[in-house]
Amino acid sequence: MDARIPLPVEPLPHETDDKRIWIGNLDNRLTEFHLVKVLKRYGNVKKFDFLFHKAGPLKGHPRGYCFVTYETKPQAEHALQCLHGKLMLSKTLVAKWANNVPTEDLTARRPAPLLGAKKEQKPVVNVNSQISAIEAKLKAMERDRDRDLDHCLLATVPSLPSQVMMPKPSTAECRSQAKPYRRHHRTSR
Repeated sequence: MDARIPLPVEPLPHETDDKRIWIGNLDNRLTEFHLVKVLKRYGNVKKFDFLFHKAGPLKGHPRGYCFVTYETKPQAEHALQCLHGKLMLSKTLVAKWANNVPTEDLTARRPAPLLGAKKEQKPVVNVNSQISAIEAKLKAMERDRDRDLDHCLLATVPSLPSQVMMPKPSTAECRSQAKPYRRHHRTSR
């Protein structure tokens, strides 16, 4: 018994293009379920694609647009006229005829990486020239460090005329400092 189930054949592009609508500027709070309920008012929905972000920080959130295919062209035209400019939640919908992107354009945008392909290599610089450049930079850094150290030492060493001799405190001052905490008596009123 050789029972084969035929695979469903995809409709030709010109058959779906005249019934397929792109709906954009969707509010993020709008769910797939609510949108399908609205779209069914204008005719029988044959196919509905609600797109979500696949990667990145918005993974799992709606992209803000969808595609709907109706069974007949008059239903699609009626839905297009009614949906374009309609306010849903806080945004005004934009409805247009969907444009099919040829499969050649999709593959041209993102070429597949080849397994045996070599990555771009940086030009090889002579090792000796790199070593000499590093040595020259180290010598320059040492000179700068010595010069900066000399400047710091000159700035911190006081010259003799600018030194001020402070007189020694008297014994009375020493006694007052021996008792740093004195209780002050308040006068009562």
